[in-house]
Amino acid sequence: MSPAQCATETNPLVIDAEPSPTQPAVLKYSRAEQSKKRILVSIAGTCIFGLALAGWYVGDRIYAADVVHSGPVSPVVIEPLGAIPSPAPPPAAFVIPVPAPKPPEFYLQAAALGDEQDARFVRHLQLKGYAAKIDESNILIGPYADRAALEHARRRLAGAGILAAELAR
Repeated sequence: MSPAQCATETNPLVIDAEPSPTQPAVLKYSRAEQSKKRILVSIAGTCIFGLALAGWYVGDRIYAADVVHSGPVSPVVIEPLGAIPSPAPPPAAFVIPVPAPKPPEFYLQAAALGDEQDARFVRHLQLKGYAAKIDESNILIGPYADRAALEHARRRLAGAGILAAELAR
């Protein structure tokens, strides 16, 4: 074969720089394959990062456990055979102070009618000497330390025509 023929014949090993106009350009991967590849690479990267983070955490915990247990060792006293062992000192008492339970407060509860009427009624009760207040749309009279004082106030209110129910808090 002559060199001129070699130059004119197409060599299957030689790749053209540009595709010929008769052949369409072929992508290496389709778009769906590229997106699948990206998803798989991101999942793999996330798994590798998670494993690296878990390894770091576990290694740090192991190192921290070694540091705590490698402190100074207290001396061991070996007693001779037949000797009565000395009793261990009692552990220090760990006392949690518990607050004393708060005694219940007794109130009398009167019916509420509305903001303006309740305010007038509370002022009226306060003028008569009762400790009255509005609490969450309820009219409370008190507090009373014991049930005897509560019953006395209930009888006084009933004598004035005011009905009140007992409430303990």
